[in-house]
Amino acid sequence: MVSGGSGSLDTWQSLIKGKVLFQEPLSKYTTFRIGGPAEWMIFPLDLQDVQAAVAYAHEQGMKIFVLGGGSNLLVADEGISGVVLNLSKGFNYARFQDTLAIVGAGYSLPRLVTEAVKRGLTGLECATGVPGTVGGAVRMNAGTREAGIGDVIVQLKLLHNNGILATLKQKDLKFQYRESNLPAESVILEVVLNLRKGNQKAIREDIHRRLINRKATQPLSYPNAGSIFKNPPGEYAGRLIEKVGLKGARVGDAEISLLHGNFIVNKGSATARDVRALIQIARRKVLEETGIKLELEVKLWGLSEEG
Repeated sequence: MVSGGSGSLDTWQSLIKGKVLFQEPLSKYTTFRIGGPAEWMIFPLDLQDVQAAVAYAHEQGMKIFVLGGGSNLLVADEGISGVVLNLSKGFNYARFQDTLAIVGAGYSLPRLVTEAVKRGLTGLECATGVPGTVGGAVRMNAGTREAGIGDVIVQLKLLHNNGILATLKQKDLKFQYRESNLPAESVILEVVLNLRKGNQKAIREDIHRRLINRKATQPLSYPNAGSIFKNPPGEYAGRLIEKVGLKGARVGDAEISLLHGNFIVNKGSATARDVRALIQIARRKVLEETGIKLELEVKLWGLSEEG
């Protein structure tokens, strides 16, 4: 019998229809290719699996994490204690009804953009080139400064950490740049998006321009987690980091990208400690030289912002 700090494999498998993994390396699931093991990783097949996992985790006093596409995420080298819910199996669907898209939280965001374009639907161009899943994109209101996925959400289903299932309407939701009012420990299950009919050729051209710009300005050839910091009001984090001379700064195999100052890349075998050290250096120097405090956009699992 395999057991962790809380629960056992036999117990989990008696509760969950989906796959259950013990001490599963999270580096396999993050775009940074960094991170130690998750104590438990659960692949729920349906709502009942999610409810059972949340209920048992609470009963055992275990922390719950929800894994999307693993972008925008830095996981501690030692891994994390608790339960990681991976929704890529049971919540990996998208259904279109005219201009409405009903999408599971585990569905790929790039694939959703592609499927919308195929149908001549506009409203998701702001998410062009953003990796990850729809659930993660909703949590962070993925997009640009001008528009985010939250702009087209009309309904959202989530499970609160107390096990209560809720359906939120547009009026209940508040989205801002890189954030939402969704409860931190809730599990997003499904969203309904209200898109619009558009000119398919114009949509394709818009997306093509955005992808070319992304390729030219972002270090996509190395593992990374996307933007490390939120852009301060009226400024760009990458420009501030460049201004204080930190492009190319390196700790171990982690490097502040020479192409874009707001990206840290993994040049080989970077650790979470390496990345956090660069985060601290960048925050400190930008604050000292410009008076601006950079806020993290990347999420931290199992480690604090300060060492």
